[in-house]
Amino acid sequence: AQTRQQGYRWKRRSSPRWNRDSTASENAGEAKLVIEYTRSDLEERLEAVRIEAEKYQDDQTMSQTSRYATAEYVRNLWDRELNLIYSSIHKEMDESAAEALRREEVEWIRKRDLEADKASAKSNSTPSQSIEYVRTSASVTMDRCYELLENYGDYLEPEKN
Repeated sequence: AQTRQQGYRWKRRSSPRWNRDSTASENAGEAKLVIEYTRSDLEERLEAVRIEAEKYQDDQTMSQTSRYATAEYVRNLWDRELNLIYSSIHKEMDESAAEALRREEVEWIRKRDLEADKASAKSNSTPSQSIEYVRTSASVTMDRCYELLENYGDYLEPEKN
C-alpha cells in the first residue's frame, strides 16, 4: 500500500529476515518503510539545506571551538544530503552504472580530502582540527550534491505524481 506524507512517496515493503530459527509467521509482521525521493524533492531539500547553512557563516568573533562546531554542523548537513542523493540515484541504476558511480564517488572523496588538506595547510592546526579543513570539505560536498543531481538526476522520477 502506498501513502503520501509531506510530499514524499512512501512505500511499505515487507522485509523478512530469515535465519535457520525463524518461521514465516514470525517474519510476517515485519515491515520496512522506504522513502523514495523524486528529483524535485531532492532539489527542494538542497535549497532548504543551503538556506540553513547560510545561517552559520564563519564568524571571526566566535571562539575557535564554536567556529569549529559550526563548521562541523554545516559539513554534516551537506554530507547527509550527499548520502541521500547518492543512495537515491544509486538504487535506480543498473549494476554497471551503479559500479561506475561508486568508483566515481571514491575518486571524488579522494579529491575532496586533498582539497581540504590544502586548505588546512594554511592554518597552524592539524587537518582534523582545522576549521578550514571542515569548511572546505563542506563546500566541496555541497558542490558534489548539485553535481550528482545535475549529472545523474535523470535516473530519478522528475516530480511527484
